[in-house]
Amino acid sequence: MIFKVYDSLPEEAKAVRITVFVDEQGFTDEFDATDDDSTHIIGFDESGRPATTCRIIKCGESVYMFGRIAVLKEYRGKGYGAATVRRAEEIIAERGGGTVMIHSQLQAKGFYEAIGYVPTGETDVEQGCPHLMLTKEITAKH
Repeated sequence: MIFKVYDSLPEEAKAVRITVFVDEQGFTDEFDATDDDSTHIIGFDESGRPATTCRIIKCGESVYMFGRIAVLKEYRGKGYGAATVRRAEEIIAERGGGTVMIHSQLQAKGFYEAIGYVPTGETDVEQGCPHLMLTKEITAKH
């Protein structure tokens, strides 16, 4: 898997998010102003086709949040999601981040717990879908 990092939202990331969040899951407000202030990652398969995406947002001195993690259906269960999270964590560590947060759909809680994230806070609802904040401490690389 090859990752590319962008300072603005690329068309490939939009396409993956539309497929996963709008077409499959029925979300209507997929894009927001946070996209303008985020770093975007796209994971490409061996043939160069976009397979995953996520965005990273700086929230404080050493606190970052990533989100809008989307994996196209044909790549699920093959480690692409975990690889995308690891790449996001690497980027965050390189930028001095120590705390990483994700506001995850509740259905993905087990996935994040399996890779070291801990639930912090109550469940809330975003566009009719239960979400939960999870955090992980990483080692910053200055």
